Amino acid sequence: MHRAQELGEAFRANIKNQSLHLALSAKVFLMEYVGRMDPFLKGSPNAITLLTHDGRIISEFANMDRPREPRPLRVGTSLFDSLHPEDLQEVRNIFDRPMDQRHRRVDKIQFRIRSQIDNSWRYLDGSLRYDRLLDVMIMNTNDMTDYVRKMEQLEYKATHDGLTGLHNRMFFDEELQRLERSLDYPISIIVVDVNDLKPVNDGQGHDAGDRLLRGAAEVFQKALRKDDIVARIGLENADEAEILAAKHTAVIGRTGGDEFAILLPNTGEDAEEVIKQRIASELQKYNAIHTDLPLSISVGFATAKKEQSLHEIFKLADERMYQDKAEYKARTGSTTR
Repeated sequence: MHRAQELGEAFRANIKNQSLHLALSAKVFLMEYVGRMDPFLKGSPNAITLLTHDGRIISEFANMDRPREPRPLRVGTSLFDSLHPEDLQEVRNIFDRPMDQRHRRVDKIQFRIRSQIDNSWRYLDGSLRYDRLLDVMIMNTNDMTDYVRKMEQLEYKATHDGLTGLHNRMFFDEELQRLERSLDYPISIIVVDVNDLKPVNDGQGHDAGDRLLRGAAEVFQKALRKDDIVARIGLENADEAEILAAKHTAVIGRTGGDEFAILLPNTGEDAEEVIKQRIASELQKYNAIHTDLPLSISVGFATAKKEQSLHEIFKLADERMYQDKAEYKARTGSTTR
């Protein structure tokens, strides 16, 4: 019998005996087989994982010429126990495929797995195939976690305002267009303006003005349900405009350095007073704590039915906000915007 076949037989016998420690000769063979002989894996910079037909991890190692960082997988555990729930079935389907359909087939895989090192979710990308000689599944993966997280950070920065953490104008505008095509009507829009921001900036400095803007964002976040889309619009440039959304994705229209906007899908005119009261309540709580720099806002509310343009309703909410601001100026004698 050929040496490779002999070692393959010994390896398979080891697996059947449920041994998690490969015989030295089999281990040497595997390193040579996986690292140098198999064109599927030869020269791969990725980690190589050997698994039984039921997903148990037999062995894991990297290319012999490349140092390996700690891996999230652990020998003796089941791959399925660590997979993200959303990725589990797709990977399991590959293992459940009939044997006659596995031969000469290579599956591209991408999945998240719970690291047994730090309990975080890791993003793995690579290939999975059945090896007839060893009678195992061979997985060739690259840990893409750092890359994925960098992309998520870039996406976050592209759609959020750096000052308050709310979404920016670009995001708000796109969400406005998306909702206009949706079935989420009625849709209400609130436009909010921070009163007397300019005299605060002029008299106490822009750090104080920034505190007010962050305070306004905090009030909206606490006052509105998670599905609401809260957006700040109107910073000094479009990239700084922002919007806050927990589940829905929203985009903001920038109207001034002290303006915010809120999109409320599936919300009619009957909810206006309730929402305004929630905002007023959180505003009162905020000012009770920040007595040295109280926050004041003007609010405009408008609701769109299915046949109405959200852009027109946004303008209407903006007009009503200015009406509210005019009343504020009349009450306080304020002469600033």
